[in-house]
Amino acid sequence: MPTPAPFRTPPPRERGFVLVGVVMFVLALTILGLSLFSLSSFEAQFLGRSAHDSQAFHYAAGGLERAKFVLAQTGNLGKVGEGISAATPLEGVVYASAVQNGDSTGLVHWSPDLPITITVRARDHDVERALQANYMPNVVWNPYKYLLATHQPSGAVWVQASGGSPATDRNRSVNLDGRVWQNDHGSPNGLGTAGYTTLLEAFPSGGVKLDSVPELDVRGFITEHALLATPLSGAGVLWQLHATGVSYFKTDEAGAFSLRVGSDATISVRDTAVWLFPRGVRFDGMVSVTAASPGACLIIVANHNGTYVDPYDHLPYFETAAWFFGGLQSTSVPVIIATQDEVRLEQFNRSDVSTGVGYLSMYAGFAFLMGPQATPGYRMRLHHAVPYENDYLIDRLVAQGALPGSEVLTPGRFKLAAGSWQEIGR
Repeated sequence: MPTPAPFRTPPPRERGFVLVGVVMFVLALTILGLSLFSLSSFEAQFLGRSAHDSQAFHYAAGGLERAKFVLAQTGNLGKVGEGISAATPLEGVVYASAVQNGDSTGLVHWSPDLPITITVRARDHDVERALQANYMPNVVWNPYKYLLATHQPSGAVWVQASGGSPATDRNRSVNLDGRVWQNDHGSPNGLGTAGYTTLLEAFPSGGVKLDSVPELDVRGFITEHALLATPLSGAGVLWQLHATGVSYFKTDEAGAFSLRVGSDATISVRDTAVWLFPRGVRFDGMVSVTAASPGACLIIVANHNGTYVDPYDHLPYFETAAWFFGGLQSTSVPVIIATQDEVRLEQFNRSDVSTGVGYLSMYAGFAFLMGPQATPGYRMRLHHAVPYENDYLIDRLVAQGALPGSEVLTPGRFKLAAGSWQEIGR
């Protein structure tokens, strides 16, 4: 039987070789792991900064759109950056300004020849982006910005030259200070036998626009707001339309009209009052509108009555929606009348006194006007002399949806000037 070989002890130099190899392998893995960890941390920081950079850019782009919206709604350059700062950012925007013709605080001039430069700076975490662009302002025609706008295909403004009780000369006793817009009938004369030769003579201060006037959907507007409107009835000679903000009121009493008041009446208005009449309204006497708060505004929205036949002249007045038989007086409260049908503003009963409305807008199918006695010098003075581009009351009411047709009316638009959009500060 062979004898096993004796165990050979390795030389001292070879002892611990495996241990050294394992240690080196572990060290290599450690270095590799630390490198990967460092790389992933760097990539995370890079991706995070990239995300903040992208978000800041989108904040700035959104800021440009918001600035255009503010300008369209307020017409005020200073409103663009109001309340915005690094301490009080708005959706990431820390700075915003709009400059037109060197002015950054005044009113917008709605002229395409005067571009507006909008600058917006936005920040997300510690990353900031800034954008700038020039926009050309353009007016969108709005019938409410006219003293009179008539949209019926056969609609016109008729100013009566004589009549009333007693029958007297009313020739040229209606003074119209504002603009008129009516559908073009092929002739500039839509004033009947008022003593005026043309519309241009009747409206010397504002001019005339003969073009297609958008038709109102008054019936739909009344239906939409009637259910939540505050009911008003039986007030007699004093009607108080008092609420906060934009408030809706509705009157629909028995009779040919939703409301008929047989004597002089006073309408007291707080804030913005929208008064709805599903079957029209008639005031037989003088109507005086007074303010119960600063900035009060009265909006009358009326549908035609559909049934009224006058017992004296035996004529049907089915299409009449808003009838002021004894005149309208309002020195401090803007009055806006909206209907698809006829507005009659006359001083049939009160021919011996002058009246006036400081701010009047009548948007109707057609309109009938008759002033007081002309010979003693009495006058019916109707004004809407606000420059079209600065008629911010109408812009505000459209934005609030307080006027029929608000959904299709905009105060103004902005066209980007070619080649002006740029990023700055990069």
